[in-house]
Amino acid sequence: MPSPPFNTRPLDKPSWLRRILVEPVPHNALIELENQLAACSDVCEVTLGDVHHLNIKFRTDLYRRFRKELDSLYASYIRFCLLDNAFSKEEVAQILYLKSLFCLSEQRHSEVYFRVAEEVYSRNFSDLLSDGNFSSEKKNALQALAGRLAIPEDMQSRIFQADVKHLLSDRIDKALEDRQLSPQEEEELQLLAQSLGTNITDSGGNYKMLEENRLRWQIIHGPLPILDVPLALQDSELCHYENQAEWLEDRVRVNDDIFRKANKGKLYLTSKRVIFVGVTRNISIRLREITGMELYKDGIEIGKSRGRSPTFKTGTTMEFPAIILRRLIMEASS
Repeated sequence: MPSPPFNTRPLDKPSWLRRILVEPVPHNALIELENQLAACSDVCEVTLGDVHHLNIKFRTDLYRRFRKELDSLYASYIRFCLLDNAFSKEEVAQILYLKSLFCLSEQRHSEVYFRVAEEVYSRNFSDLLSDGNFSSEKKNALQALAGRLAIPEDMQSRIFQADVKHLLSDRIDKALEDRQLSPQEEEELQLLAQSLGTNITDSGGNYKMLEENRLRWQIIHGPLPILDVPLALQDSELCHYENQAEWLEDRVRVNDDIFRKANKGKLYLTSKRVIFVGVTRNISIRLREITGMELYKDGIEIGKSRGRSPTFKTGTTMEFPAIILRRLIMEASS
């Protein structure tokens, strides 16, 4: 029965030039070595004499020419032994034998081993956090694993912090797939971050991005803010948005929607109207008169049933006032 994780492969065919010169393919020495390991029931059955024979047969030096490939085979075997997150005495003996068979220095052995140990630690970390909860029992299990793998404390701390950052970043990305952050999603993220000894803004998640997605959810699903503004509002009329703006009534398109400035002032969105109070001119548009809107990179055009359709630009993203206005129009027509 083949011994995982080694695989049996056919030898490479020599090129026409090698056939003419009767030269062997050096890479076949590596293939045949792996084939021998795959065919035996115990890796200890392959000897240094076998390696020496392959070097002579294929006129190569496996240790010098295929150092990286041998390191990879070594890592694969360690990874296979750690599928159950622990080493048996037999597996330890086999790993040490392969270390000698592959002529690995102590330094190279450590590099390969701890690279695999880090993979195993990270894999278990992800599995333990699959339900979004990091209890003290899970923390103890992770520490016990680090002990079995002989991972030094400084390395364990580094791996843990990197895994925490990666995990929270993934969870944040998943929560923001719809470009919204609901209170429930935020609470779940905060609880997970707290159990890991951090917070969601330390995970690589952009604070501004979180704020924008939180605001987007709020203006789509939550109660809109009610602002106290210096306007003569109508009965039962509430103001939900206020910002410095420019009325770009005379519009010219130059290099990606750049508009000619027409009038500076303040833009208000209320439960009944769109109001602009400018330096030279004011405008008031009832929501029921709005026939549509078009969002540009630096402006929003409001279509009217009568007269010219004005375009407004604020100093911030136009997405949020557009979302608020759409919601107000829908609520006004319902």
